[in-house]
Amino acid sequence: MGTPDEINFYTDNSGTYNCYAFALGAKDGVYGHPGAASGSSLKTLVPTDIDAALRDDGLMKAPHEYGEMPPAREGFYLIAAVATHPVAMGRTGVGDYHFYRQMDDGSWWHDPGRLAPTNVDAENMPITNPELARRDYTTGTAEGNPSRDSGYDNGRANYNVFVGYYYVPDTGLSVAPGMLPLEIIDSLEVQRENEARQRLEAGREMSRSDPSQEVDRAESRGGTQRLVSRLDNPAP
Repeated sequence: MGTPDEINFYTDNSGTYNCYAFALGAKDGVYGHPGAASGSSLKTLVPTDIDAALRDDGLMKAPHEYGEMPPAREGFYLIAAVATHPVAMGRTGVGDYHFYRQMDDGSWWHDPGRLAPTNVDAENMPITNPELARRDYTTGTAEGNPSRDSGYDNGRANYNVFVGYYYVPDTGLSVAPGMLPLEIIDSLEVQRENEARQRLEAGREMSRSDPSQEVDRAESRGGTQRLVSRLDNPAP
């Protein structure tokens, strides 16, 4: 749960945990990276790859409209994921991600690198909406620069890509490699099965709404059958 005691814990251990561990409420004693707990790999920093890694780690994508907060979900709290375009770090192919976490009182906090958690953005303004917050640390004045203490380009980062909001269980999640809870693994399997079932049903609906596809498939099957018949019974 996002309480003052928890903020105090990460403040006292600011050199041990990073923004992802803080966002997930992890207390594994390790830096967290998306995909590590589930054994998947974060291929690039494009939103789709970050989203896939977060889902593999057991997070649930939260629906929302631009500038608005997602609906509350019982038993879960919200986090927000952002990223910087690779070339914005000053080195081609190098990028960074960052996470914000909503606490019990509704405030938003983040863990900037090896510094203590803070509730202000790049311009030292209190964060009320991560999507609308100032996240450009190339010009920002805030002392807590998420990338500065991570060794990226002397701390110059512009987290101008908003990946999305996600639900995290109130009990938190582990970020240690191979430590994904069994119930999360089971739920991921169910989720993948449901998605596969939905894709199959969508294909069937498309076939029903476009009969020509069935005709094409029938003609294709008929052509194959005729070809097999000629091979089995060659003309004299």
